[in-house]
Amino acid sequence: MRSQSITSDRSRHSAWLISFLVIGVFVLDDKFGILLFRHVAEGLEGWPRIFTSAFLYYGLWTVLVPLGVAAVVAGPRRCVSALGLNGSIWTAAKIGLIATAILPLTYAFIAPVSAGHIGQKIVAGAILPGIGEEVLYRAMLFGLLFRFAGWGFLPAALLGASLFGIGHFYQGSSITEFLGIFGITALAALWWSWIYIEWDNNIWMPAAFHILMNMYFAIFDVAEGTLGSWSFFAIRAVVCLISIGLTIRHAKKRGHFKITGRDWLWQKG
Repeated sequence: MRSQSITSDRSRHSAWLISFLVIGVFVLDDKFGILLFRHVAEGLEGWPRIFTSAFLYYGLWTVLVPLGVAAVVAGPRRCVSALGLNGSIWTAAKIGLIATAILPLTYAFIAPVSAGHIGQKIVAGAILPGIGEEVLYRAMLFGLLFRFAGWGFLPAALLGASLFGIGHFYQGSSITEFLGIFGITALAALWWSWIYIEWDNNIWMPAAFHILMNMYFAIFDVAEGTLGSWSFFAIRAVVCLISIGLTIRHAKKRGHFKITGRDWLWQKG
């Protein structure tokens, strides 16, 4: 009994340490990385600015730093798998393309193609944030708390979703837009956290959705900002429903769901 109590205490202490490490590094990493990038990239435009962000911000702060935190939490040999970076990119791309196919088909009929610099828009607005934000928000912040610190799915996902929503406030100019943007991005964060876990901790799954949805948004002149109009919101909701159906099918084929019972609120210590 005494040995079990000591083991339980150590487990709780370890969970607290992991939580402080992950949240602390996330806050410093996210803010410091943006400030440093803005300082270095001041005055740069076009591809030079994009390349600077790719290496200085996304490469260093949203990939290498999370890998370092994962190495501390799970061990150097498991840092890649701890972030879900060892998942199948092909499976993620396939499911993402199937689920989001309705977007370009619909946008092509109701919105014009964006004018100029589409390649830059795709790289800067879809590929870089699609990978970087998923590794930082989903794999490190949510994933390490849920998978290694014993947090339940909802507490870990809601924390990440709230910070993800706040991080997109810059896209709004009024209270109504702020609330709408926060709601949409926070719901997207919850959705992507769920498919990340249910698709066998494959971070490329939410990254694929993130990249593709942003890419179609960049290719077609749909609307400014994340909020857009209610019709475009409804179309994106259909994508969410399709992905939920595909994820449920995948879980049933596997024989079980990854998140069940009390895993939604807390996990075994």
